[in-house]
Amino acid sequence: MVRKACAEDLNAMINIYKKAQEYMKHTNNPQWVLFTFTPEDVQKDIESGHYYVVERNGRVCGSMGFPIGKEPAYEAGLDEGQWRYEGEYATVHKLASDGTEHGIFAELLEYAKGIHPHIRLDTHRDNDTMHYLVGQLGFHYCGTFIGKKTGMPWVAYEEIFK
Repeated sequence: MVRKACAEDLNAMINIYKKAQEYMKHTNNPQWVLFTFTPEDVQKDIESGHYYVVERNGRVCGSMGFPIGKEPAYEAGLDEGQWRYEGEYATVHKLASDGTEHGIFAELLEYAKGIHPHIRLDTHRDNDTMHYLVGQLGFHYCGTFIGKKTGMPWVAYEEIFK
């Protein structure tokens, strides 16, 4: 079951992010190596109203941010390639699971499509798991850019789901 994140999810979300960081490190993906997920930061995410969690068997096991509107990292355009569609969109942020359940992204995406069908996301060049998942779930490769805050290479994807 997908639902909006609430204050009671704070510790579960921090745990999910830590588990995802461990997985990324284990798979030689530096995507979140520069990020810290402090209780204050995660609380701000929850309070934004744009974060959702997957709950299975009474336990939170996945989460995702899904704000609608312009993503600052995308406003300068892509360094290589181009976005496929214009218009308002929503962006997937901090998609993660604790690794105990399968199908977390598919479940979150299905829910997200009901909120906004035009979806963009990016992931680190070395995040093989995410590249596989976005392809399986219908996203199209759009191009690449270098993150202004991280200096890391990011790969951009997009789709309008009907």
